[in-house]
Amino acid sequence: SVFFFQAEAGIRGYELTGVQTCALPICERKGIQLYLSSYPYPWMVSIESAVPYQLKYFENVVYDFRLNRVHPQLMDAYSARLDLPHLNAYPLFERTHRDRYGEIDQHFNAKGYAAYAEFLFDSIEADVRASLGARAAR
Repeated sequence: SVFFFQAEAGIRGYELTGVQTCALPICERKGIQLYLSSYPYPWMVSIESAVPYQLKYFENVVYDFRLNRVHPQLMDAYSARLDLPHLNAYPLFERTHRDRYGEIDQHFNAKGYAAYAEFLFDSIEADVRASLGARAAR
Protein backbone atom coordinates (compact mmCIF):
# COMPACT_ATOMS: atom_id res chain seq x y z
CA SER A 1 0.00 0.00 0.00
CA VAL A 2 1.03 3.59 -0.59
CA PHE A 3 -0.01 6.47 1.61
CA PHE A 4 0.65 10.06 0.70
CA PHE A 5 -0.35 13.15 2.60
CA GLN A 6 0.45 16.81 2.33
CA ALA A 7 1.57 18.66 5.44
CA GLU A 8 2.44 22.24 4.66
CA ALA A 9 5.59 23.61 6.24
CA GLY A 10 6.13 20.20 7.79
CA ILE A 11 9.46 21.08 9.32
CA ARG A 12 9.52 23.66 12.06
CA GLY A 13 12.54 24.43 14.14
CA TYR A 14 14.55 21.81 12.23
CA GLU A 15 12.30 18.94 13.36
CA LEU A 16 9.41 17.12 11.79
CA THR A 17 6.00 18.13 13.08
CA GLY A 18 3.61 15.75 14.79
CA VAL A 19 1.81 14.87 11.57
CA GLN A 20 4.88 13.25 10.06
CA THR A 21 6.13 11.62 13.24
CA CYS A 22 2.69 10.12 13.94
CA ALA A 23 2.42 8.77 10.40
CA LEU A 24 5.75 6.94 10.48
CA PRO A 25 4.93 4.19 13.02
CA ILE A 26 1.42 3.76 11.62
CA CYS A 27 2.80 3.25 8.10
CA GLU A 28 5.51 0.87 9.31
CA ARG A 29 2.97 -1.30 11.19
CA LYS A 30 0.64 -1.45 8.20
CA GLY A 31 3.37 -2.01 5.59
CA ILE A 32 2.54 1.27 3.85
CA GLN A 33 5.18 3.16 1.85
CA LEU A 34 5.39 6.76 3.05
CA TYR A 35 6.77 9.55 0.88
CA LEU A 36 7.83 13.03 1.93
CA SER A 37 7.29 15.81 -0.57
CA SER A 38 8.17 19.49 -0.72
CA TYR A 39 7.06 22.27 -3.00
CA PRO A 40 7.88 25.97 -3.08
CA TYR A 41 5.79 28.98 -2.31
CA PRO A 42 5.74 31.48 -5.19
CA TRP A 43 8.38 33.81 -3.74
CA MET A 44 10.85 30.92 -3.65
CA VAL A 45 10.80 30.42 -7.44
CA SER A 46 9.91 33.74 -9.01
CA ILE A 47 9.78 37.37 -8.04
CA GLU A 48 6.99 38.04 -10.54
CA SER A 49 4.84 35.16 -9.24
CA ALA A 50 5.14 36.59 -5.75
CA VAL A 51 4.49 40.26 -6.48
CA PRO A 52 0.71 40.38 -5.83
CA TYR A 53 1.01 38.48 -2.55
CA GLN A 54 4.08 40.37 -1.33
CA LEU A 55 2.64 43.79 -2.17
CA LYS A 56 -0.43 42.96 -0.15
CA TYR A 57 1.29 41.49 2.92
CA PHE A 58 4.78 43.05 3.00
CA GLU A 59 3.74 46.72 3.00
CA ASN A 60 4.32 47.32 -0.73
CA VAL A 61 7.81 45.79 -0.70
CA VAL A 62 8.91 42.88 -2.87
CA TYR A 63 11.71 40.63 -1.62
CA ASP A 64 13.75 38.12 -3.61
CA PHE A 65 13.60 34.80 -1.75
CA ARG A 66 14.61 32.61 -4.68
CA LEU A 67 17.86 31.54 -3.02
CA ASN A 68 16.01 30.31 0.09
CA ARG A 69 16.55 26.58 -0.11
CA VAL A 70 16.28 25.66 3.56
CA HIS A 71 13.05 23.69 3.21
CA PRO A 72 14.17 21.19 0.52
CA GLN A 73 17.57 20.83 2.20
CA LEU A 74 15.89 19.95 5.50
CA MET A 75 13.53 17.57 3.74
CA ASP A 76 16.49 15.85 2.06
CA ALA A 77 18.21 15.45 5.43
CA TYR A 78 15.12 14.13 7.22
CA SER A 79 14.08 11.78 4.47
CA ALA A 80 17.61 10.35 4.38
CA ARG A 81 17.62 10.00 8.17
CA LEU A 82 14.24 8.25 8.10
CA ASP A 83 15.06 6.24 4.95
CA LEU A 84 12.06 7.67 3.11
CA PRO A 85 11.89 8.96 -0.46
CA HIS A 86 11.80 12.76 -0.81
CA LEU A 87 9.79 14.02 -3.77
CA ASN A 88 11.19 17.49 -4.37
CA ALA A 89 8.90 19.58 -6.60
CA TYR A 90 11.04 22.74 -6.38
CA PRO A 91 12.77 22.14 -9.75
CA LEU A 92 9.42 21.63 -11.50
CA PHE A 93 8.02 24.93 -10.24
CA GLU A 94 11.25 26.79 -10.92
CA ARG A 95 10.79 25.84 -14.59
CA THR A 96 7.01 26.29 -14.78
CA HIS A 97 5.96 28.86 -12.18
CA ARG A 98 3.85 31.08 -14.45
CA ASP A 99 0.11 30.79 -13.83
CA ARG A 100 0.56 28.19 -11.08
CA TYR A 101 -0.18 30.30 -7.99
CA GLY A 102 -3.15 32.30 -6.73
CA GLU A 103 -3.31 36.04 -7.31
CA ILE A 104 -3.10 37.12 -3.66
CA ASP A 105 -2.51 33.76 -2.06
CA GLN A 106 0.70 31.81 -1.63
CA HIS A 107 -0.99 28.51 -2.54
CA PHE A 108 -1.39 26.89 -5.92
CA ASN A 109 -4.27 27.68 -8.23
CA ALA A 110 -5.97 24.86 -10.18
CA LYS A 111 -3.09 24.66 -12.71
CA GLY A 112 -0.54 24.50 -9.90
CA TYR A 113 -2.37 21.71 -8.06
CA ALA A 114 -2.74 19.79 -11.33
CA ALA A 115 1.01 20.13 -12.03
CA TYR A 116 1.84 19.04 -8.47
CA ALA A 117 -0.52 16.04 -8.68
CA GLU A 118 1.03 14.99 -12.00
CA PHE A 119 4.52 15.34 -10.48
CA LEU A 120 3.52 13.14 -7.52
CA PHE A 121 1.93 10.53 -9.77
CA ASP A 122 4.95 10.42 -12.06
CA SER A 123 7.26 10.17 -9.03
CA ILE A 124 5.55 7.17 -7.43
CA GLU A 125 3.99 5.38 -10.40
CA ALA A 126 6.79 2.82 -10.79
CA ASP A 127 6.71 1.98 -7.06
CA VAL A 128 2.93 1.59 -7.09
CA ARG A 129 3.00 -0.62 -10.18
CA ALA A 130 5.75 -2.78 -8.64
CA SER A 131 3.78 -3.10 -5.41
CA LEU A 132 0.60 -4.05 -7.30
CA GLY A 133 2.55 -6.56 -9.39
CA ALA A 134 4.04 -8.16 -6.27
CA ARG A 135 0.59 -8.34 -4.67
CA ALA A 136 -0.94 -9.92 -7.79
CA ALA A 137 1.85 -12.54 -7.89
CA ARG A 138 0.98 -13.77 -4.39
